[in-house]
Order: sequence, then C-alpha cells, then structure tokens
Amino acid sequence: GLDIGPLPSPLGPLRPNSTVSTSLKRHIKSGTFRGTTAAAAPRLGGPKLRVLALHGNRQSAAEFRKRTASFAESLADVATLTIVDAPHVRQGSGGVTYGGLEPRLGGRLRCWWDAVETEAGVYEYRGMSASLEYLGGIWEEHGGFDGVLGFSQGAALAGLLASMPAAALPASIRAEPPRFVVCLSGF
Repeated sequence: GLDIGPLPSPLGPLRPNSTVSTSLKRHIKSGTFRGTTAAAAPRLGGPKLRVLALHGNRQSAAEFRKRTASFAESLADVATLTIVDAPHVRQGSGGVTYGGLEPRLGGRLRCWWDAVETEAGVYEYRGMSASLEYLGGIWEEHGGFDGVLGFSQGAALAGLLASMPAAALPASIRAEPPRFVVCLSGF
C-alpha cells in the first residue's frame, strides 16, 4: 500500500488556553455553535455543560483523566467532564473479560467492545450491548449529559450513540439524548 507518513494536525497539540480551547470557549460564551442560539449555550458563570468522556481501547478512566487534564482545565468555566471506565477488562494481548460490568477496577486496561473475526470472515463486536447497557446506567446515575466526548474507540462509540436509532438506545439515553458529540481520533 501507499505510505504517506504522518500527517501534521492543522490544529497542533492541545494545550491549556490554546487557540482551540480559547476559540471553543469564545463560541460557547457567545452562543455561536452551529445549530445553537445564544439562549441555549452555557454562559461563563452559568450552568456548565455536562460532558460524558469515553476513553480509547486499552486505556482506563484514570489514564484518560491524566491525558486530558489540561484540556479539561481549559474548559472548566463552561464544561465538566465525567470520565468513566469501559466495562470490559482487556486480558493480555488479545483476550477480553466480559460480563459482570464491574467498572472502576483500578488501572487495568479496558475496552468498550472487542472486534473478533468469525470463521465466515465477518466481525462480531463482542461486548457492545453490555457497554450500551452500562452507559445507560451511567446516564441515569448522573441525570444525563449535554454531550459525549470520545477518544479512539470511545469516539467510535460516541459516534454510534449519536447515529443509532432511538429505539436501539438505552431508555435513559433515549429520554434525554446528547445534544452534541465530539470525536477525537475516531474510526
């Protein structure tokens, strides 16, 4: 295949008070998000956006919290990130422990699902239903979220939450769906 090498990001690295986070705060403050009005956007000093944050595959909430700390701090005036562990624990290089939905198991590597190729050459996304059920419980426990932010596998899940038919979503998410989704390095 064609290898074009790494592509530079047009935004550069995210740093506290970077152009990206400063611009995002300016748009939130003024209410100029596409599809929103000034009345619908949070104001500095007003109610903050509640954002559910989903880590990537082979990560944990603790690791994702460390990696996003400066970004979360730069948005502290307008948003609160709730970072949760995926319900499945990765075992070694490939195995996954399913079921039990035991969140927050220390620093173990976690995933939202495991893509396994069947003998027929079709991929099964094992653990996806349990992850949706788990997120429904988190949604209910926290009284819903304004939006979802995801990284890598978490971004793919965030995109799925935004695009799934309402009937396929857990009842708590269906009752109060996210108003926005942010996907970082999704697939």
